[in-house]
Amino acid sequence: METYNGIYQPKNREESLSILAKYKDKISDEIYVKIEKDIWGFATEDMFLDEQNIQDSIAYLQGDKTHEELEAEIFKRWEKYKNDKKLKEIEEDMYISGRFYKTTV
Repeated sequence: METYNGIYQPKNREESLSILAKYKDKISDEIYVKIEKDIWGFATEDMFLDEQNIQDSIAYLQGDKTHEELEAEIFKRWEKYKNDKKLKEIEEDMYISGRFYKTTV
């Protein structure tokens, strides 16, 4: 099982959808469908949302966090791991995920 920073990294769309399914009873149908559509959209580019991406999306869509707050958290995570080899390999994907929050609404 491949993890990064302790978070399982899905290898396909179905794994991302499986992670989202854990939250089905905790979020509205509208939020569930929005994130599900994002999962399908990202999968067309071979990018798959992990647990952190999904939790961040839920927080944003429920209004618990603003785009700016989430962006700051993402940059903080990047800073913490900026010298990590694996992070450098996936930095572009993380940047795209960072843009994800503005495109979901």
